[in-house]
Amino acid sequence: MNDTPLTEGFTFALTDIEHPFADARALSHLLEDLRRSRHCSRTICERIIRLLKGSDRDPLAPALLAIAGEADASGLANRYHNPAHSLDVGVIWLTLALLSNRLAERASQPTLTRHDLLMGCCAAFGHDIHHDGQGNEALGPDNAPVYVPFRLETQAADFVTSRLLASGADADTIQTVRCAILITDVVHGYPVLETALAGGTGAIHADAERPEFAALKRPATRLIAATLRDADILQSAGLTARDHDRQTAALEAERGLPRHALGAEAAEVFFEHILGGRFVSPGGKRFQGSLDRLRELNQRRLSEPAWAKLNLETVAHLCLSASAS
Repeated sequence: MNDTPLTEGFTFALTDIEHPFADARALSHLLEDLRRSRHCSRTICERIIRLLKGSDRDPLAPALLAIAGEADASGLANRYHNPAHSLDVGVIWLTLALLSNRLAERASQPTLTRHDLLMGCCAAFGHDIHHDGQGNEALGPDNAPVYVPFRLETQAADFVTSRLLASGADADTIQTVRCAILITDVVHGYPVLETALAGGTGAIHADAERPEFAALKRPATRLIAATLRDADILQSAGLTARDHDRQTAALEAERGLPRHALGAEAAEVFFEHILGGRFVSPGGKRFQGSLDRLRELNQRRLSEPAWAKLNLETVAHLCLSASAS
């Protein structure tokens, strides 16, 4: 396996933070290299613990290794929510968190502590553990599908909690990690996070309330959760057109949909309505240019009938050819 020091991969974005699209390509290459060299989440987490000097004495260190080990064995039959996704999200989360810390240091603002970083890693590597390849739907009394808020997120949070308890984590730590995982429910979790980031306290709908969300009163929890929200979708929304196409195809296969079923219209819903066209964490915002670029390419699919069923990478090449001629 490639033994390049982990810090080189995780801190590439810190060297040129004014050019996020270039950073997006570098992060895409990093993820490809990790997969090509057959890295797994547990191996990466062992290196993260060494990278965060002194974290081996934190009770979260053994919990993180147990969580990563389970992530490596979870969702093996899934085309999208599988061990590769857990590894990608964990790596992206730490990349964005370290980038946020660098930006905070430059502005003389508080940064995430070593313990905060370990909490975020526990949430990121564990956020989709035991994912069954389905959405948050379940069969109701009449065998009709019923949406169950936080179904999969609660499942993952419960496993992660069991490992945190076994390692002696305190109540605030467990609450923070559970909160960050629950936030990854795109329908019910994202609005809760948006409310917290906007400084509101009374706009959380009763059907989406969870005791864990009280942790959002803490600035570090808001940052950890916002970073996980961005990390969970950044491959599809903030790297390259090729990454977006790959992730879309994998999601179609996992859901049993025909190829290209999640086309331009579905992408528009994803970009505009689910994400609101933006990243919300300091590190994620440095990839905003890449998100904007992918949205522009998708708009070309919507406005050019002949391009409607093409993937974003093909549209990007067509746009490049048109501009060169």
